[in-house]
Amino acid sequence: MPKGVEIHSGKVRISFTLNGKREREVFKDMPVNQKTIDYAGKMRALVVEEIEQGIFDYERRFPESTKLSSRVNAATSTPATPTPPSTPPPMASTGAQTPKTLTVADGVREWLRVMKGQTAKTTYINYRCKAGHVTRHFGETPINQVTIQDLKLFRNHLVKPETGEKGLSAKTVNDILIILRGVWTDAKANQLIPHNHMLEISNHKPNSKSKADPFTRDEIKQILLADAGRMPEARMVVFNCWTGLSRSELLGLAREDIDLANNLIHVRRAHVEGEFRVPKEELRERSVELIVPAARLMRQILKDTAKCQVQQIEVTQRDNLTSEQETVTLLFRDSSTGKPWKPDDLDKWFKGHLVKAKVRHRGINQCRHTFASQALSSHVNMEWLAKQLGHADTTMIKKHYGKFIPKDAKRMAPRASEQMGFGEGYSGL
Repeated sequence: MPKGVEIHSGKVRISFTLNGKREREVFKDMPVNQKTIDYAGKMRALVVEEIEQGIFDYERRFPESTKLSSRVNAATSTPATPTPPSTPPPMASTGAQTPKTLTVADGVREWLRVMKGQTAKTTYINYRCKAGHVTRHFGETPINQVTIQDLKLFRNHLVKPETGEKGLSAKTVNDILIILRGVWTDAKANQLIPHNHMLEISNHKPNSKSKADPFTRDEIKQILLADAGRMPEARMVVFNCWTGLSRSELLGLAREDIDLANNLIHVRRAHVEGEFRVPKEELRERSVELIVPAARLMRQILKDTAKCQVQQIEVTQRDNLTSEQETVTLLFRDSSTGKPWKPDDLDKWFKGHLVKAKVRHRGINQCRHTFASQALSSHVNMEWLAKQLGHADTTMIKKHYGKFIPKDAKRMAPRASEQMGFGEGYSGL
C-alpha cells in the first residue's frame, strides 16, 4: 500500500498534513481495487509536493470535499474589517477569471467540472488522473502566457523526458492532449486568449503494434476442460472466444438478452467500474449473431442459470446524467457463490484457471481478440466481423483486434475456386 493510503469503511482514503493538522480525503466514487489505490498514491504524492511548494489549493484539488464548507464557515465567522468609505467595496467572487489571471490549473479545474456531467464515470476518472500531468507542468502559469513552443515541448517531454526516463504510452499522451485541447478551446470561446494554439498540436502517433494475443483452438479446448468443478466459468470464457464481447459487455449480459430461436444475443448494457450503463457508443448497442459453438454453449449456459433470481439494476444512460431501472437475470456468475461476477474477481479466477489449463497467461479480453483473429484466419467477411464487434468499419479490426493464426487458418483456394465459377470439390492440395 502506498504511503498515506488506506482502506477505510470500504473506501480508499488518503491522509496528509496541512498547516500542522492531519487531513483525510476519501475517494467516494471509486471502487476499491489496485487501480484506485495506485491513483490515490499518486494523488497524495502530488498533494504533498504542492504543500511543500506552497501552492496547494484545497478547493481546486478536492472540489467536492465536505471540509470545504467548514473552511468557508470558519472564514465567514471572523468579523470583517470595515471598508473605508473612500475605498470601493471589493467585488464578490463569482468564480470567473479575467484574461490576465486565468491560470492553466484554473482552466483544467473548470474543464473537469464540465466533463464530470458529460462523460462516463470511468472516462472522467481517467481525465482527472491524467490532468495531474498538466497542472504539475504548467501550474499557475497564466494561460495567455503559454506559447505554442511551450505546448510542443510539453508534448515532447511526455513522449521522451529530458531526464532519460521512460516516456508515457501513446494513449496516455493523447489523453493528456485531449485535456489541453478542451481547456484551450474553452478559453478561446470565452475570449480569454486570442488564439487556440492547441489547434496546431497533433497527436502522438508511434508505430503501433497490435495488442492481440489470441488463443489457439487447442488452447480453447484446454481452457474448457481444465477444471471440471468450474465448468460454468469455462463455458463463459469459451463462449466469448466464439462471440467477441468485451469483458464489460459479457458481465452485463442477461437471460432476457438471449434469443436462441434466432441465434442472437442483444448487447444492451455493460458493467463498468461497479456500475451498469448503456454502451458508450450507439454502434456497441447491437445484436450479435451466434455461430455454431457459441449457440451450443449458450444453451448450456441458460440451463446453468435457470434457477437464478431476477434482480433490479440501475443502468446509467448515454447522457451520463440519467438512469433507468431494469429487471434482469444476469447470466455470468461465480459458481462458488452464485453471485454475479465482479471484474477484479473474474480476472483473478481466470489467471488461476489458465495455470490449471497450462495455457500462457493473457487477460480475459483476449477472448474478444480471439474471436476476431479466428474469424480472419478463416477468411470470414471483414464487414460482417466489424458489425459483430460493434465497429463502424474495419479499421479497428485491421489495426488492433485481428491477428492471423497460421495454425488455425483455412485454405482459401477451394472457396475462391467455387466463387470464381470453377466448380466444387477442389481441395487446394
